[in-house]
Amino acid sequence: MLLLNEICNAFAVIIDLAGERSCEHSKRTAYVATRLAQSLGASETMCYFGGLLHDLGASGELSIYGLKEIHNQTKLMFDHAEIGAKILNHFPHLKGLSKIVKYHHEYYDGSGAFKLKSEQIPFESKILSFADHLDLFLNGQIPSTKLRYKIFDWVLNSSGKKFFPEIKDAFLEIAKTEQFWLDLEVRNLDYSLKKVEPSPIYISFNDFEEIAKAFSRIIDNKSRFTHQHSLSLQRLASQVALNLGYDELKTRKISIAAYLHDIGKVMVPNSILEKPSSLTPEEFAVIRQHSYYTKKILRQINGLEEIAEWAGNHHEKLNGQGYPEGLTNLSEEEQIIAISDVYVALVEDRPYRKGMSHQEAMNILKNMANRGDFDYRLLSKFNTIITEKIA
Repeated sequence: MLLLNEICNAFAVIIDLAGERSCEHSKRTAYVATRLAQSLGASETMCYFGGLLHDLGASGELSIYGLKEIHNQTKLMFDHAEIGAKILNHFPHLKGLSKIVKYHHEYYDGSGAFKLKSEQIPFESKILSFADHLDLFLNGQIPSTKLRYKIFDWVLNSSGKKFFPEIKDAFLEIAKTEQFWLDLEVRNLDYSLKKVEPSPIYISFNDFEEIAKAFSRIIDNKSRFTHQHSLSLQRLASQVALNLGYDELKTRKISIAAYLHDIGKVMVPNSILEKPSSLTPEEFAVIRQHSYYTKKILRQINGLEEIAEWAGNHHEKLNGQGYPEGLTNLSEEEQIIAISDVYVALVEDRPYRKGMSHQEAMNILKNMANRGDFDYRLLSKFNTIITEKIA
């Protein structure tokens, strides 16, 4: 079993770092929203997870925009709320969160993304909207006494326009304490979140596979060059695992690793991912970082230790010429992901070239195996499985 709380906390890190945005926005939003929910009798669970995941839809193709653009341009507010809601439909045990995230940019005066009025907006969405904009006002600054007074003035002026008066009253009450402001500082934030975290929610690997599939759409949609890459890789790697005789659980883990192998690419700027010409050495170094971050993120979730290795090592080679660690000892599972990744990348159509044939791709992989990148016997099995599938 896996802990959904850990999964969402780990994914919040990726969401915040997408497009080189400021860190910790989602976590601070979750903390403020949960504190307000406690005061107002709303669902603390929905506000906590809503805070962590409210910008889920802004971390794929919309990551080219800054946080302020995403939260102030009506079309971008609509788009990222709609995308995030669709993805959250696939999250188990959080029924209702999709709707809350969808409407987290609705305002008291009806000027929000969907132009809804008060009774049409979920209460938790109203709370989430306030917490979201409060953190944008903070903009990563330590909340000094001077800044706090500016925030109080902003809240009072926005109440009855953008924000709902009852939320203003609850905020002014909890913001009286020094603890509230100290809890928002980066150095205290993980501790603060632990204090308001809801009861643990455990999910199965089967449930997590659905989450991984949904999240892979964000990864692939970040670049028009890779809009089906993770899904294609999952299908291929799972087929290979089944034909090699892996049991159901291990095959499911291979599937999850394939879906999430490029999760670290969410942190790579689109200007590099979408560059039509050759990358500079510095730009290529940035791209190479993605597998490091894939492993770092997945390692934060207890129970995903094997998956973190299989996914994070997809650019490693047996001859030590891979990255980011230059490993020389790779498991069969790691090599399945790595070989499948190369194969899918070669046969996919890209805007700048047509995809290769199966034989052309296999010739390249055989040359790689000959120089020691992969185990030749495993590659031969891979070829047999894929050839039978094509036939």
